[in-house]
Amino acid sequence: MGIGLVKNARIKPHLSAITCECGYKILFVPDLAAMNLAIEKHVLEHKNKGANDAEASRIEDALISQVFDKAAESQ
Repeated sequence: MGIGLVKNARIKPHLSAITCECGYKILFVPDLAAMNLAIEKHVLEHKNKGANDAEASRIEDALISQVFDKAAESQ
């Protein structure tokens, strides 16, 4: 487990998270560097499990999109 990561755990209702298509949840924190690190680590896990560059890029883009959506919601 790393910064901003919650692996196979419930996230309390008052906390916000982004969710990968694989079901992995990443706790949303208001620290861009921490979110970037958490997303990069998770995408690397997909690559290590055999995801090609296009799949990894698609997953990363989907997670980043969720970060932008969450940030806009908090405004």
